[in-house]
Amino acid sequence: MEPDLLRRVCDAVRGLRSKGGEVVETRLVTVVRGPARPDVWDANHALAVSARTREEIEEVFSTCDALLPATARHRQFHCDALTPEAFVAYLEFAGFEARASVQMVLEGTLRVAPSRLEIRLAESEADWQSHADLVRLEALDAAERERRAPYAASVSLGLARLRRAAAPEVRTWIARREGEDCGTFASWPGRDGVGVVEWLLTHPRHRRRGVATALVAHAVDDARARGAGPVVIGPDAGPYDVPRRLYAALGFRPLCVTRSYTRSSNDPIA
Repeated sequence: MEPDLLRRVCDAVRGLRSKGGEVVETRLVTVVRGPARPDVWDANHALAVSARTREEIEEVFSTCDALLPATARHRQFHCDALTPEAFVAYLEFAGFEARASVQMVLEGTLRVAPSRLEIRLAESEADWQSHADLVRLEALDAAERERRAPYAASVSLGLARLRRAAAPEVRTWIARREGEDCGTFASWPGRDGVGVVEWLLTHPRHRRRGVATALVAHAVDDARARGAGPVVIGPDAGPYDVPRRLYAALGFRPLCVTRSYTRSSNDPIA
């Protein structure tokens, strides 16, 4: 394990998760909040926790209660290799549901040449509406794959608006194929020389046709053109995230695991 690269990757991933919302940094935790979108997890969460003792952990929860919207019916904490184990253990003990992501790093060039495809920067109202439509389509498709009820349409719209709020620092790209917008992806030059590319969505009708590869190549090029060296992407670690195999084929290698811990209730913890 490369300690310096690991630290830089975790810091870059934390940075992207902070985009689009109001960021409040405190002594023990960074809180990201979006009062206009209380049901959107990506808009209301906490990260960069440094609490180790029981008293510090209680302070983190009190801070989140004070800073996050009262209408947010969830608590979510993002944990990585820099998060104290004592805090992670407490979340497990308190019954938070964990979802893991594999942070994969590309340090050289992509191994596969992308297909030629029309890719544009999301700027106009029509662009962002197309992006929102793709976000909703992905939400419905994911719910079907995972055999669960889909999130409300308002959550998908809130997520799309959050990503728009992260522009222009985080650039959202839209791919077009055969006269139809067929995919979207985002790029950010990151922190300390480590860029981040994320939020890959491909229209079901256009999968396995080179759309994802073209978007990844475009986003990596953009992040590096704006100062990044290594570039990181974080696919889900669960059984439903097939793209991580694509990323490995392109030259990304797994470096570390991050976890999002979520609980839908604000009941007192033990």
